[in-house]
Amino acid sequence: MKNKGLPFLYGVAIVLIFLLHVVLLDKIPRGLNVDEIGSAYDAWSLGHFGVDRWMKSWPLYLKNYGDGQNILYTYLLVPFLLFFPANYFTVRSVIVLSAIVMAIFGAGIIKLLYDDKKAQVAFLFLYAAMPAFTIMLRFGLESHLEMSVSIIALYYLIKAVKTRRISAFLLTGIFSGLVLYTYALSYISVPLFLFIALIYLIIKRNINFKEFMATAVPFVLLSLPLALVQIINLFDLPELVIGPFTFTKLRGYRSGELMLTGFFKKLWLAFKVTLFHDDLYYNSVPLFGNFYYISVPFILLGCGYSIYATVKSLKKEEKISLYAFPLFWGFASFVIAGFMSTASGYINLTRMNGNLSAVILFLFEGIYLVFTRIKKENLRKIFVYAVIEIYAFCLIIFTGFYFIKFDEKAYPYKWLFYEPYDEEIFSYLDDPENGLQDVNVHTPWNYMYYIWSAKVNPFEANMIQPEEGDRDIKEIGRFKMNTDVNLNEVFIYYKYGFTSETHNYFQNVLHEDFYETDNFITYLSPFRSSTFFGKDVMLGDTEYGSLNLERAYMGAVDGEMAPFYGWISVPEDVPEVHVSVKILEGIIDCPVISDETEDERIICFMGSIPYESFYESDVRDFIVEGFDEDGNLRYSVTRNMFE
Repeated sequence: MKNKGLPFLYGVAIVLIFLLHVVLLDKIPRGLNVDEIGSAYDAWSLGHFGVDRWMKSWPLYLKNYGDGQNILYTYLLVPFLLFFPANYFTVRSVIVLSAIVMAIFGAGIIKLLYDDKKAQVAFLFLYAAMPAFTIMLRFGLESHLEMSVSIIALYYLIKAVKTRRISAFLLTGIFSGLVLYTYALSYISVPLFLFIALIYLIIKRNINFKEFMATAVPFVLLSLPLALVQIINLFDLPELVIGPFTFTKLRGYRSGELMLTGFFKKLWLAFKVTLFHDDLYYNSVPLFGNFYYISVPFILLGCGYSIYATVKSLKKEEKISLYAFPLFWGFASFVIAGFMSTASGYINLTRMNGNLSAVILFLFEGIYLVFTRIKKENLRKIFVYAVIEIYAFCLIIFTGFYFIKFDEKAYPYKWLFYEPYDEEIFSYLDDPENGLQDVNVHTPWNYMYYIWSAKVNPFEANMIQPEEGDRDIKEIGRFKMNTDVNLNEVFIYYKYGFTSETHNYFQNVLHEDFYETDNFITYLSPFRSSTFFGKDVMLGDTEYGSLNLERAYMGAVDGEMAPFYGWISVPEDVPEVHVSVKILEGIIDCPVISDETEDERIICFMGSIPYESFYESDVRDFIVEGFDEDGNLRYSVTRNMFE
């Protein structure tokens, strides 16, 4: 390959990465994560009113739901929400940009390590192909910024060591300090990384006092505000405000999330979570793994070679090894898993996300090492073509899965993602002609989805933190969240794709038959993340035509019944239709309402099944049966809800 074509390929790789992260960003992953929407509202509130939702002026650690949230994502999001519409694309703009930045600085590290522009471009395509970065860097979970900011800090440290420029040491200190604002676990990993790197540089006599201070001063200055926040919470001191900044006092100090029990067992779990997948489907897909399973030998080879090169470089006669620094970061961001709580779900890919910036470097290093060890030119070409074809094939298969099947497979695992409400809902409720301005309104999700969707002024919301926890806020003004419904009031179920026809249908038909109240408004389908619930689905073909599930909603609280609602289009010449759900306990019939339109016949259905049966059993069949006028069975269609 001639080097003159490399800038073009570099641009192609960046465009590919951009497209993988921005296409259908408003639909995949469906809904906003509970922490993502918290960051978004606080950014909007800070930009417009100078306070977060708890009316704290520019907090240095956000309260979020009471147990805290890192600020860097929120602060970076402020200008976007000031100048652009508050939609999915804007909320996720920072994480998309971070994905591109991570790729560029990762490629920069490759150039520093190998001084090879071809390797730099190859890294970009390899990065683009990895499922972990596509999945995790498409929704705005603030802690996922750690992987991109940490790779910037790593880049400047390697550049500083290689060039001995003071500016590079200064930027190392700045970005190492900024990593602390991405994820609280970095309070351990970043100082540990810098300490190990410092000891190594002293041993190799590769740092002087001026270079040390250029790194240490900005890092310490950026660390001090967070250290003060920790002191306030550790010793139960009063909240502090200095100038515009609030040193936040949290409801509960999260030191309980750290413990030494089962240290090595947790490291083994972290090893599996990082190299393979975790149990959170919105983070990783077991079918593909984080880096594809074929990559694991290359990752281990790259890591092993880094260890070898680093140990070898400790000899006096050996030069410093730049491979040492990705190794040091990989170690520091990995070993923190041994200090994590043993509580269920505490060791997951989000908590290990900082380690991914080292893993992708190990992966490339392993592939590059094999390439350089092959002496025969024709065998080298075969190896290169094989690697390209394998990862291109994996990327094509993964991309097809992600953009077609991911949201379907992610349900019900995506229980932390919910849809915001359409503005049209609030316009309808506030319209004097509808007579609902003074009626209490119940909403199914936590309070964040209401105050974000309605853009409630934080001073008007005037939320007071309850003793039992911020997640338990039950009402703001006339809006009530996740509470028992009084049928003399209004209860909103959000429906994706609000239409007046749909509203009129449920207002005039469904609620009158089942709820006997004129004030029960249903907007269906917040969960658009499975083939069964919330999406047009071909249930099956019959000799009379196709059955399509148009829309459905499901929601439940653990230990209770799980209600579901929806409607299907059916052939017009089958007069009687039965709808039922088959679970372990047996078959549950669903009441139905038939409604004719100009083009089709609509069957509305509703019902409920035990929560445990739905979420813990594989027996969840949706059954539609059609009978003729004489009661003879004309067709029967059965579909598993999660296929």
